Amino acid sequence: MVIQRIQSLYLLLVVVLMSIFAFLPVFGANVDGNSLAVGALPTCDVTQPSWLLLTLDALVALLALITIFKYKDLKAQQRLCSILILLIVAVIVCIAIMFVSQKDGIAALQWSIALPFVALVFAMLAKKGVKHDRKLLNDSERIR
Repeated sequence: MVIQRIQSLYLLLVVVLMSIFAFLPVFGANVDGNSLAVGALPTCDVTQPSWLLLTLDALVALLALITIFKYKDLKAQQRLCSILILLIVAVIVCIAIMFVSQKDGIAALQWSIALPFVALVFAMLAKKGVKHDRKLLNDSERIR
């Protein structure tokens, strides 16, 4: 498979970033002397998995993968990019709500919190690339 359009590369980076994000802890908290880490999947570092975060993360990765293969239908691809952006914002809001809801103890963010933000930037760049391709296609049809 040859990636000919830059937005396909951006969407592939969204898939990779959100897949990595699923395996890392988002933040750690110290509750009553017990240390716990909150993340999407229960791994050796994550002691308290969030199934809502896992579901949203999986939806983002799956939708980005589907969007890559919709390259023949630019209108649908642009619409899917918009939905993808909304889902990534939902992931960020979910993390913020979980972080703020830590009543007992002190919570500290991990470096993996940056991954959804970077994925959001790549999703926006992909949408911009699709919009540019649609404009080029419309201009070339108008010239004919």
